[in-house]
Amino acid sequence: MALGGFGYTAFQLWQDTHQDALDTLTYINQQLAQSTRATFIKHETILRVVGEELLRVGTLEDPEAGRDIIEDIAKTDPGMVAFGLGRPDGQLLIISGVPPGKPLPNLLEHEASADSFRDALASPILQAGRPWFMQVFDDWVIPIRKTIRDAQGNPRAVMAAGYRITGGTTTWAELELPKDVGVGVLREDGYFQYIHFVTGSEPGPDRLEEIYGQAAGGALLASIRKNGGNQGAIRLDKSLTVDNLLVVYKRLPEYGIYTTAALPASTITDAFLADVAGPASLIGIYLVLAFIGYRYALRTQREHENNLTWLAHHDSLTGLPNRLLMRDRLEQALKTAQRNHHRVALFFIDIDRFKEINDTHGHAQGDALLQQVAARLLGVVRSGDTVARLGGDEFLMILPDIEDRETVEVLAQRVIGQFLQPIVVGSIEHRITTSIGVAIYPDDSHTVDEVQQHGDIALFEAKDRGRARHVYFDTELNKRAQRRSELRDALDKAVAENQLTLHYQPQLDAASGRVLAVEALLRWHSPVHGPVSPEEFIPLAEETGLIVEIGRNVLYQAMRDIKQLNDRYGLDLSLAVNISAHQMLGESMSAFVGRITSSLHFPGRNLVLELTESVLIKEFERVSEELHALRRLGVGIAIDDFGTGYSSLSYLNRLPVTELKIDRSFVRDIDRDPDDRTLIASIIGLGKGQGVRLVAEGVETAEQARLLKELDCDVLQGFYFSRPLPLEALIEYLTRTTVVDSRSASRQ
Repeated sequence: MALGGFGYTAFQLWQDTHQDALDTLTYINQQLAQSTRATFIKHETILRVVGEELLRVGTLEDPEAGRDIIEDIAKTDPGMVAFGLGRPDGQLLIISGVPPGKPLPNLLEHEASADSFRDALASPILQAGRPWFMQVFDDWVIPIRKTIRDAQGNPRAVMAAGYRITGGTTTWAELELPKDVGVGVLREDGYFQYIHFVTGSEPGPDRLEEIYGQAAGGALLASIRKNGGNQGAIRLDKSLTVDNLLVVYKRLPEYGIYTTAALPASTITDAFLADVAGPASLIGIYLVLAFIGYRYALRTQREHENNLTWLAHHDSLTGLPNRLLMRDRLEQALKTAQRNHHRVALFFIDIDRFKEINDTHGHAQGDALLQQVAARLLGVVRSGDTVARLGGDEFLMILPDIEDRETVEVLAQRVIGQFLQPIVVGSIEHRITTSIGVAIYPDDSHTVDEVQQHGDIALFEAKDRGRARHVYFDTELNKRAQRRSELRDALDKAVAENQLTLHYQPQLDAASGRVLAVEALLRWHSPVHGPVSPEEFIPLAEETGLIVEIGRNVLYQAMRDIKQLNDRYGLDLSLAVNISAHQMLGESMSAFVGRITSSLHFPGRNLVLELTESVLIKEFERVSEELHALRRLGVGIAIDDFGTGYSSLSYLNRLPVTELKIDRSFVRDIDRDPDDRTLIASIIGLGKGQGVRLVAEGVETAEQARLLKELDCDVLQGFYFSRPLPLEALIEYLTRTTVVDSRSASRQ
């Protein structure tokens, strides 16, 4: 009887020991699966945000334009060996830590990366590639990739990063594992994505090659597939591994991987023998403790799951709901509004010029500022409202139970009012403004995607109107957004097909009426859209990065035209050309101009580059160096639209400015508004005191020309004298004004 009782107890103990082992492995594998999913979601967000920012600054056209961004983000995670951006054809353009000029691989040309790169192009979510030994970093890394798409879903670029396997910096390595338990992440091609050995020791280089350089998990994958299901438990016998193993697995279908946790069968046997050899009383104590421990493990598991769930749905910096949770709440808000016949308002909020704060004071200062912005936004909302961070400096507010637009306006004013007072971070005081795009369901939107799209359009309009304001979406905005999208697509084709043409507007000496120079102005007559204003297509060119290519073409073509004109007719006309911030802050402008002036034999003294005041304040020291280098070439420097931006004696004293262009908005009312006359007189006095030439643009009447001449303005430009003209029409104009000998012109 006693022997039978002991045998029964031993059998139950064996069953319990085995079940405990299975429960432990299941719990650990559940942690592993959740941690893996949360890690991929976090990295997907990082790659998307960084990738979109790299495209915004023109990295596809000029890889080094994104150097600062990609090097800064690489410092934020010790587990990341590198970040990179590549084209959809597989060619990497830039990698953090790799100096400019060093050859970079094409990922479609390497067997280890080709399949997963294609998977990334086809997938809407992050894809992890097969582990790869990167010679440049002398380490095994897990490549992760996220495709950055345009509004139509077409791939524009692929953002990539390398996640270090060794060194204990991975999220997986941070898991607390019981003795003898190993974990692994197995790909559906039989390769291990990651493996932590049962022994707990990190293998050497040769062993790493055996593990990651071939399909070492093929036998395990075959056993899992034979067992079937998205999760389960299997036994691997000694013929396949170093020991008989109990393995628990769980499939993550969206990423094409299995998470696994394993325990040697000998460990289970040892635990059973140790327990069964003790006194019977210890069996009872063990069972009680096992029950308590099991309950504790369940509670700990639940807490860990809750923590992972929170991390998957919230922004780690501000604690606000992230894009994933925001969408869920927005869906619920729209369903409730539909049932109750209420409205839901969406505020898309963007911090104006936040990038300048990051560039000037560093990302730590920027992060602290974002945390305070989040706190202020939370101070505005009602109970039931949601404030979410979408990424970067973009926030979103979901405001349900809205009865009328007046309520929306009150809430918008509250948000604006929250930032009237400066934000102090450490010893630095920040005075910030916000741009807000407002969309209202169901007034102008009927689905989750539509209301988000319309809010984004309204935000773009708010920033386009000068920032520090809120704009409501309406159908007219939608039409403009559609036109902007169509023009953006057409502009790329226009550049390739040479649809952009140059016109030249004369600049005349105010005293003598003699033509001194011409300004090169770009025009676009689209076969589909007809004439497109520069006010429309130049911002699009800057947004897409095409402005760099366009600017180079304009400078070269204009200098060639005026060089030929001067040589043909014995003239000495100067040329004025507008330069954008992208050009000024990209490749060395002085080096580029130097090459063109040399190749065309164009005198530097006959070239004037026009910059707006906003360009001057961006990276002032760098711009200053470039301008001084240009002056050494003899090139003139003009401040365009002077008086409309950040007019300051300080930069006039510090920069080699040779010319000020008085904005047309002041010239327009000079004959009717005494204040404008006084302002222009002040600008002319300022310029004369600095020894620079004054140019008035937008002169449209004889009276305006007379008054400007009386005020001692040096040069006049505007429709009163001539509209911008194609080159042949410019020659005719010069002939009529006797600058060009008509007999000479007719002989050409």
